[in-house]
Amino acid sequence: MLKHILLLTVAGAAVACSAPKEEPVSTGLSTPPKITRVALLTDEAGQPGTEVTAFDYHQKTLHFLVALDHPVPKTKARWVFTAKSTSAGDNRPMNSVEGSVEGQAIKGQISLDTPWPVGTYHVDVWLGESSVGNFDYEVVGKQTPIVFGHQTLSVEDGKGGPARAVDHFSVKDHTIHIEVSTRGVDNTGPTVVWRLLRVTGEKEVEIGNVQQPQMKLQDSFLRAQFTSPGDWTAGTYHAVIEINGNKAHTIGFLIR
Repeated sequence: MLKHILLLTVAGAAVACSAPKEEPVSTGLSTPPKITRVALLTDEAGQPGTEVTAFDYHQKTLHFLVALDHPVPKTKARWVFTAKSTSAGDNRPMNSVEGSVEGQAIKGQISLDTPWPVGTYHVDVWLGESSVGNFDYEVVGKQTPIVFGHQTLSVEDGKGGPARAVDHFSVKDHTIHIEVSTRGVDNTGPTVVWRLLRVTGEKEVEIGNVQQPQMKLQDSFLRAQFTSPGDWTAGTYHAVIEINGNKAHTIGFLIR
């Protein structure tokens, strides 16, 4: 029986920055303040701008302001970010950043060199070693058509992953890897299915398929892995990608 595995990853997954840090025990300020209001702000030439309800994924620097229920002495503020449910993955820790304290307000910002993965993020705010609260915010992107780009065929590296790229496979390459890049945004979490077909004359015979669990697409790489228990049959093959049941892209290749 043909074995098949599919992996879906997102280009530039910079949100998975560092290993999660241990959160300090909530001690420090004698009477830790609490967050009473959160403001998300646009970026205006590196400075906080207009308040918005969600960030556009093209905005590379995100600005925040939280109001506190009472003033605090000058101390270090820390914002701990987590990618909660995004097109780059779920519950991925990010680097924490320092913020400035001004009376009853804490200002902070975080930047990414590439567009932000669409989805929901979580923030824990600390003053010294005292937690003052947390909140979620959303990065949104207008849905655009998924366009397919560069594709790569790779042989097995002996460890379950792709090794060198090839222009065709050998019948002895029992595990084959196929990758294609995409551009565009679909944050609905579409269902992606790969179907492996062998071309026989004018017909296509399906010999394997795999369904990817729902997840968001955004400038992604789609990757599939297929394994044959014996030698492949030499000939022409098609790897067909379906999105929500609709044929979206075909990758043709030879095994010989």
